[in-house]
Amino acid sequence: MSAAPSEGPRVLIVTRRFWPSCSDSTQRLVSWARALQARGASLAILTPRWHSSWSTRLDFHEMPVHRLEYAPTNPLRTARYGRGLADWVSKHCASFDVIYCDSADLEAQIILTQVPGLHRPPVVIRFDPLELADGCDPRWQPGARTLDACRSASIVVAPRADAHQRLRAIGIQETKIERIPDASIPINRTDLVRAAARNALADINHDLFVRSIDRVVVCPLELTRKAGVELLIRAIGPLVQDHRALRVWLLGDSAERSRFYDQLRYNGWHNLIAMPGAFEDLDEVLRAADLCIVPARGHGLGWLIPKCAASAVPFLTPDSPELRSLFVSENVSQLTFRDGDVESLREKITQWLNSPLPFRQAISRAREQQVSQPAPAWDSLLARCAASFSKI
Repeated sequence: MSAAPSEGPRVLIVTRRFWPSCSDSTQRLVSWARALQARGASLAILTPRWHSSWSTRLDFHEMPVHRLEYAPTNPLRTARYGRGLADWVSKHCASFDVIYCDSADLEAQIILTQVPGLHRPPVVIRFDPLELADGCDPRWQPGARTLDACRSASIVVAPRADAHQRLRAIGIQETKIERIPDASIPINRTDLVRAAARNALADINHDLFVRSIDRVVVCPLELTRKAGVELLIRAIGPLVQDHRALRVWLLGDSAERSRFYDQLRYNGWHNLIAMPGAFEDLDEVLRAADLCIVPARGHGLGWLIPKCAASAVPFLTPDSPELRSLFVSENVSQLTFRDGDVESLREKITQWLNSPLPFRQAISRAREQQVSQPAPAWDSLLARCAASFSKI
């Protein structure tokens, strides 16, 4: 196997999950990869094969995706996955200029310890542990293997200030850290573009047909109870019966999908709330949407909520310190509800149905702050990788 010829750098992205996963982190990575591709990079994806029906090789937006036979689901399969990952990278690493690992966990640790380093290209890892997402104990330290991976990597990407500060606190040299925020690319939402997006989605799936007078609410995340899907169904279900111009799309998939459909069917809402499955690109969905709901605290903060803000799509999500770290609190108070509270979410949706203008004004203020964020320093990162590779 060899990467497709390109004038830009050849980048291997190694990640635990890639499409068709519907998680926020996967959507972020897909968006990042496509942005990097648009800047001239030639990309390939290396990821586990999570289901026996999945192919071991496919093309995703002209990016080859290679799936290793074993997924790390138990200790035995994790060991096999590790050997397969090390063997694949050792065999093909000469075809790439950069290896990017989307976390400092297992994949980065295997590549840095089991792939011979003499001819290995620079390894870039992203440091964004979950422990930093909720104002963690300041005494928290990453595990020894994670710490070793950060020390051994050529470059460590820090998406936020707290990750940057923690890397410095654990002794990672400033010259090794590249600060790249998860900036979102706004999408065009003019009236004509939105109408075209709705028509295109209806052509794909008749369940997504909407009239010009209809208002569309979307929830494009994994369909799990942890993601707040049950809470959303309980909050919005009674409203769809009384507001016939309201359309609700629960996008995504998971092993719990049938359970939520049974809940809709039991309440007689299954013909009013659509569950069309996973989408590889959410831009058309967000163009068509009038409101995006992220019902669980802490979800959507890496990609979906910033994407909505940058594109002026009103959203509703639980209030939290993490959300306020992204936006000035007064800019988003209109767009939040009490965490885990069905009545609070239903009340906000009702307010939006009765008077959407305050929500559009709130998202406009949040958008001004979001678009003022610096653009990701892709060129700087790639230049540093090229310089590092030239010294090998």
